[in-house]
Amino acid sequence: MIRENHEARILQVAEDLFARNGFNGTAVDSIAEAAGMSKQNMLYYFPSKEILYRRVLQQILDLWVEKMVLLLDQDGGEPAEILENYIRRKVDMSRTHPNGSKVFANEIINGAPYLREYLQENLIDSLEKDVALVRSWIEAGKMDPVDPYHLFL
Repeated sequence: MIRENHEARILQVAEDLFARNGFNGTAVDSIAEAAGMSKQNMLYYFPSKEILYRRVLQQILDLWVEKMVLLLDQDGGEPAEILENYIRRKVDMSRTHPNGSKVFANEIINGAPYLREYLQENLIDSLEKDVALVRSWIEAGKMDPVDPYHLFL
């Protein structure tokens, strides 16, 4: 329980600092200080800044993957309703997790150097299913032609 509490505190502080200062502008010392522990103690939980940064990204992406799958709403609904629910969930995630959203956005803007592998392993299958669904709506005349990848990004 103590370990989980320490990790949660470190992750929260790191998310806030990475959102404010970016990866390169955030020092391990500043994360440890803001978490109320020594640098050595913090490094016991997260042996490097990169590992900590990846965990911050993973944490927000795990939430997004859970909430953002378009197919969750497919149950016979119309495209407009399904897309509206998807957009609402996406906006809600950005509102309830603004720092995580900012860290994620900065990572993507910088070419996803730390996320590329995670995205390939955890998001591509889901994205491809959602793209296929949108394409089926377009083919059925339920939706104007759009690039599904552009729609999701």
